[in-house]
Amino acid sequence: LNVAVIFGSWVAIAYSIVEKTTIQVFLEGITDQEPLRSILATVGAFAPNLVIAAVGQVLPTITKTLTQFEAWDPASRARHNLWRLFVGKVLNATVFIALNIELLNDKPMIMKSRFLATRDCVNFACAEDQAAMQVVSLTNSELVFAMLKPFTKLGKAVAMHSTGISRLCRRSDDDKRKPRFQWPMFDIAEAAVDTVYLQLLIWFSQLLVPFIAMLTPLVLWFHFKWLSIQLKYLTSRPFVSDSSRLRVALQRVLCCGAMLYCMGVLFFLNTSFPHEPGCGPFDSHQTPGHMIFDLDFGFKTYLDEAM
Repeated sequence: LNVAVIFGSWVAIAYSIVEKTTIQVFLEGITDQEPLRSILATVGAFAPNLVIAAVGQVLPTITKTLTQFEAWDPASRARHNLWRLFVGKVLNATVFIALNIELLNDKPMIMKSRFLATRDCVNFACAEDQAAMQVVSLTNSELVFAMLKPFTKLGKAVAMHSTGISRLCRRSDDDKRKPRFQWPMFDIAEAAVDTVYLQLLIWFSQLLVPFIAMLTPLVLWFHFKWLSIQLKYLTSRPFVSDSSRLRVALQRVLCCGAMLYCMGVLFFLNTSFPHEPGCGPFDSHQTPGHMIFDLDFGFKTYLDEAM
């Protein structure tokens, strides 16, 4: 079922990217009132980001339901949730990034005779600018939705408490009479996956927008502080029966994320993109890795003289 959900999210993401212009035109035609029309146009322009964010909101609930139905022990369930959420989120982002790489490569990569990504020549003079803007916008939207996620959980808990649903779910009559508020539990697996996933998006954004490397430490520090605030004031502390195995799983997920980033860097260094005149930081039809050896700097001169 997890594979079916991931495959369905691929179809939704690919459709939102391919038909983004159609979606935007459709939303603009809903109303003629200018403020609402502009808002709907903006929603249509960011349709792929919203689809990925919606899938990211639904995927944890589905994954936790499936692992609970499979009757794992608490520690194993946390590890399964960790890996399934990580694979699902990374694969969804991979589809988005692959369709943007198709813009840079200027030839169909997924389908042999059709471009799935649409080139926007009106707003972007270079394909590199369009791909960079879309990847950076995905990173920003995922950061914003990750920060808003605790408030959605808190709102759900408040709604259940105010309507009495939480009291109906309790077993004893004594518990039902006590209107205690149940704070949402801090999910270690979900928070870890969101952190590694956000870090991967920032790293991949640096390949297209190198200036982001200057902002990365500040963004990661801010995200860490927000997680600490969330743990202290917006959620209850989690309970895991075997935290040592969960820490090992977290380290493995982080290592997998680093390996994925290294593979992405090697792909960019060994791939030649057909840059238009005045576009791109590298020469057209030449791999960036080969251009490094053409640079003239002092250490290279020293090596040449030594050899």
